[in-house]
Amino acid sequence: MARSDAYHQGTVIEPGLPPSPLTGHRKPIVKIVRRRQEMPTMLILRGNSGSYADEEGNAHNYDKGALHEGPAKDLAARKRYTPMVLDVSGDSKPPAPDAPVGKDGKKHGTRYDSPQTVLALKTFRDDTSITAFYGFSGGGYNLWWILSKLTPDERKRIELVVVVGVDTDKPQADYDKSKFAGAKWDLIYRPNHPKNHMFEPEALLLDEQRVPFYVRCEVKDW
Repeated sequence: MARSDAYHQGTVIEPGLPPSPLTGHRKPIVKIVRRRQEMPTMLILRGNSGSYADEEGNAHNYDKGALHEGPAKDLAARKRYTPMVLDVSGDSKPPAPDAPVGKDGKKHGTRYDSPQTVLALKTFRDDTSITAFYGFSGGGYNLWWILSKLTPDERKRIELVVVVGVDTDKPQADYDKSKFAGAKWDLIYRPNHPKNHMFEPEALLLDEQRVPFYVRCEVKDW
């Protein structure tokens, strides 16, 4: 389980020694204690596999799914999450032999049961530290199916949904919390700009850097 631990220092006042026989007062003992502070996790979903521009603009074969991980992880850190990149591409499940032909004359795969969708659901359910999602391109399309398949109680755990690089056929409104029972998440949405598709994570990070930085803190006792 990916998790980042930090520490919070605080003061504890204990009852102290027995009361003085002269004054009847008990002298307290003041101790400085350290508590563990845990950052929640953001599950990051890659795009489709294939040859795409890397961070330097050079062609790169992303066999495990296209994504510029640096800016995606930096956004997670900025929002005070530990980034966890799911190591599977966002490709849809290949079409079955008897799949219908679409309007474009082609058979299309499915995303509701894609390998990434299935693994992301399992990972979310197995790791209760995950309270945020980031979906890029194909991962953004799969993210809609993931959110749809969660129960209302499971959706209550999600604090933030980030969708990056999807086309206009999946508009921002489709991911809004009002469309999902039990949801209360904040939504960050950046649509695809075809000429800069692979660099949408960088552009989103720049946008968010213009937003005032905030600190999340969850303190738990050892």
